[in-house]
Amino acid sequence: GTVQAILNSFNVKMLIYSGQNDIICNTPGTLRWVEDMRYTGADDSGIFFTMQTHTFDSLEINNQVKGFYKRVGKLQLTTINNGGHLIPMDQGEAALNMLDGFVDFALRA
Repeated sequence: GTVQAILNSFNVKMLIYSGQNDIICNTPGTLRWVEDMRYTGADDSGIFFTMQTHTFDSLEINNQVKGFYKRVGKLQLTTINNGGHLIPMDQGEAALNMLDGFVDFALRA
């Protein structure tokens, strides 16, 4: 697919996120799609990355779990608890925390 082609061709980090309660782009479908991806990155090392073998870390704000994320290679996958299709409207603080974390990740070499 297109996302996999971008990850295989360019040195760019990517965030994919899903709201736990999103009925338009449901979380199980997003997880299945992302976990089936294989990508190498742009450095031609030939190393394939896959999300399947990595576990989620919790996204916490004030000692409350607001979601989960994992980062593998250049890709971050995040799910937001109690978030619908419009996560910034449903869970604004969690959305901001997710984006702050991704920007920190994206700026690392």
